[in-house]
Amino acid sequence: MAPEIMHDKKRRLAYSFRRGSRAMTITSATTAAAFYANLISPIMPIRAFGIFAITVVPFCFLITIFVQPLVYIVYETYIFKEPKSDGYFSSEKKVEEDEERGDGDVQVEPIDLETAKQKEEEDLKKY
Repeated sequence: MAPEIMHDKKRRLAYSFRRGSRAMTITSATTAAAFYANLISPIMPIRAFGIFAITVVPFCFLITIFVQPLVYIVYETYIFKEPKSDGYFSSEKKVEEDEERGDGDVQVEPIDLETAKQKEEEDLKKY
């Protein structure tokens, strides 16, 4: 994804739908066409299922195109809370608890690839 649209919700959503709308349209149309073939069946339950599927597939496509973007925008605007720069969400209590326990920054030392391979071989020899 292009860096210039990373922080703009509207442009990010438009980019996603531009990339996926053609594929969604084609897959929905071919699925509906496949179920359309059930209409020539002499067996009534299969024909009824075909009518049901021909109705449901385009309806789901329309919901995906029109309702899902609205849900994304509402969620990101009103529900989702941006994480703070330290990686925590807006709960100050969590940060304070970590500071009290001393669970702040964890220092991870880099490991040599050869050392990792040797340890793995030793572990495999145990079994």
